[in-house]
Amino acid sequence: MLAAPILALGLPTMIVLNMADDLHRRGGEVDAAALSRQLGAPVVLASAMRDEGLEPVWEFLAKCDVAPLPSELPALHDVPKCRAWAAHIGRHASYLAPAPPVWTRRLDSVLLHAIWGR
Repeated sequence: MLAAPILALGLPTMIVLNMADDLHRRGGEVDAAALSRQLGAPVVLASAMRDEGLEPVWEFLAKCDVAPLPSELPALHDVPKCRAWAAHIGRHASYLAPAPPVWTRRLDSVLLHAIWGR
């Protein structure tokens, strides 16, 4: 959803999916090439904290001409339509959401328990 208004500007754009290491560690996945085809912009899986996957970002930035940004970026006012667009794009990019963190699952098993979590 965050990419839609930026892509609508028609400016050279690269989508950087940060925390790719966390996505994979928790069992999630996404086909970056399929997502790139769906969005019409290059997509990179990266981990900024581990300094992984950032080389394509630096290369992309080095090739871009810097142009002044518009004073106000457009906003998408139809949130349900934007969510539907994002879900459609994700399905065609083989997106599999990662499992919640272990601590979340442990807390949920106690706090949301049918008997103890009342």
